[in-house]
Amino acid sequence: MELQLENGNYTLPIEQHAKLKWSMHVLLLFMIGLFGAFLFLPIDGVYFNVAFKLIWIFAIAFFLYAWLFIGVLRLQTLKITQNGIEIRTAFGTKRANWMEIYDVQVFSIQRNTVIGLILKEQIKKRKQSFLSEINNTYGGMFSIRIPIAQFPSLDIETLYSTIRAQLKLQPTDLDLSQENQPEIEKQGEPNRLISILKLTLFVLLWGLVYGISIYLLKTNFILIPLFGLMFVLYFYQKNVHEEVIVWPIRFVVGLLCALQIFIAMITNLFLTASIPFSLRNLYEISSAYMMYLKDEPTNNMLVIGMAVALFAYGTFHGKTFRIVKGMSKFFMKRDGHYVYKRDGRIVEIYVINPVDFQDDETKFVVYLNEGCLIEREGKRVKALLLPLKAMSELSLTIMGSQIVQHGDEQYTRIDLGGTGSYVPYVFPCVLICSNNKEVELIRIELP
Repeated sequence: MELQLENGNYTLPIEQHAKLKWSMHVLLLFMIGLFGAFLFLPIDGVYFNVAFKLIWIFAIAFFLYAWLFIGVLRLQTLKITQNGIEIRTAFGTKRANWMEIYDVQVFSIQRNTVIGLILKEQIKKRKQSFLSEINNTYGGMFSIRIPIAQFPSLDIETLYSTIRAQLKLQPTDLDLSQENQPEIEKQGEPNRLISILKLTLFVLLWGLVYGISIYLLKTNFILIPLFGLMFVLYFYQKNVHEEVIVWPIRFVVGLLCALQIFIAMITNLFLTASIPFSLRNLYEISSAYMMYLKDEPTNNMLVIGMAVALFAYGTFHGKTFRIVKGMSKFFMKRDGHYVYKRDGRIVEIYVINPVDFQDDETKFVVYLNEGCLIEREGKRVKALLLPLKAMSELSLTIMGSQIVQHGDEQYTRIDLGGTGSYVPYVFPCVLICSNNKEVELIRIELP
């Protein structure tokens, strides 16, 4: 189906079939051949041999099916109509009408750009938890995902703008009444002592589990303490909302992150030597083990290294020291009043000195979802225009900016060496401001 444009958006309906790049064909065929070769590897033990061969066969079938469905037969399709959106993949079909969609966002997974759709039903059912946070990190909050690389005929900005235009046509009542919203706990003054006690109990239990796993499996799985670290930090951040870092509390958190390592090692010693548990034995074994670490550090580099790394991350997570900011500033680019950097699709423009910027919960954050203009030269941002009306209504100021007229509108111009060739910027523009509403950082996305 030939794509047509109207007012900068695609004319609906559109239907596109997926098409893989040649590099993806090579990768999928390589994976098929690799797992096929694994089938001929000799493995000791009948049960292990059968189990691993079944795994290799499943992997071959998975990659072969994906290659045939998407790359050869091109059965993966995307349909967008006046009624809604539908995407057919190798593992099922997902569809939603426009009234069911809550929001559209652009995100990246391993440098692959994806347009994700969040459904209203999912908003009603979502619950904040440790597992949901991990799931969201990999795009799990999106019910429908459109991998842009598999539809090379589609322009990501035009597609995103088309979807947003359809969502804006829907009634403003999102059918998300207050009783349907996820319950938000009212945060009072956090009780840090109670939080630390709960974390101590968790670290004790997790260290025991870790130690038992070492004893039973005869292997030290490093992922186990990493998951422990992730839970400790998640629980701490969820229950203790830091406006400023309290270093004695952070020091204790770091110790708890490292403590799971020593609990696991001591637990493994008790189990391996069949030592009966008593407080006296616990004290003697723990003291002897710590002296062993002190006297033989070279033989325990893995344990000591893991403990130090966990302690450091638990203590200093979220904190960037001025010397590090100063060093990173040398790798940023400067144009006029502004310093900026690009990380993948994200461009951050610093209005203030990057060394002085503190990204914390006291900042005032504004999202400009429409009305912005941008000038680009390839993948480089040359200028950004923010609607003056919106800036004035919010009483926002930007140091070093200019007021310019473009068409019938006035804009606040962020000049990075541009010449005045502007196009609409369709993605959200994030302004991070101080408490007195002076913009300190501008964060934008590129296709």
